[in-house]
Amino acid sequence: MKVTHHDGSVTMTDIYGQNVSRVEEGNNVFQQYGFIPIFKPDLQVGRFQFEHFEMLFGSQDVAMSQEEIAKYQITHVVNLVSSIITCNLKVQYLALNLYDDDQEDLIPALQKIVPFLNGLPTASTVFIHCNAGKSRAPSIVTGCLILLKGMTFEDAYHEVREQRPSSSINTNFKQQLQDLSQSSIIKRAVLDMSENTC
Repeated sequence: MKVTHHDGSVTMTDIYGQNVSRVEEGNNVFQQYGFIPIFKPDLQVGRFQFEHFEMLFGSQDVAMSQEEIAKYQITHVVNLVSSIITCNLKVQYLALNLYDDDQEDLIPALQKIVPFLNGLPTASTVFIHCNAGKSRAPSIVTGCLILLKGMTFEDAYHEVREQRPSSSINTNFKQQLQDLSQSSIIKRAVLDMSENTC
């Protein structure tokens, strides 16, 4: 198995995790960036059609590209990362700070996003993104499919993974979305709060 370490070095291990050989020396990218960066942009986009708008989702790489915004005719962006990413002044942005961890509550974000989506002009295209487009954005899209299309969690998440196979919702978000899917009380509370925030 090939293992990339935080200093960027790569080793080969056997099935028991024992180092077999050192393949590449690292260049200490972790110390430089604070994380292991992926330098190739992730421009893969998932998409769903709703009654009066199209919803796209993926990584921040799409939101930072004028070409991608033009290619998909994106009119609105929901930004779920802590840093503000604005690439196009003609695009309307909704910025929310949603953390990808085991304590974060998805419900307040959904309560803000649902009225934003319901208020979109006809034929709008909204792009929902987080950093990597793997957990937060797919979680929000799954929640929107549950709330706006009446899907079960299993069906919604399956559709999300069909559209963007790299989607991998964290355990905390997955549990909240399962609860949302199974509870008409939670759904009603989210939708009622959404209506009150318009």
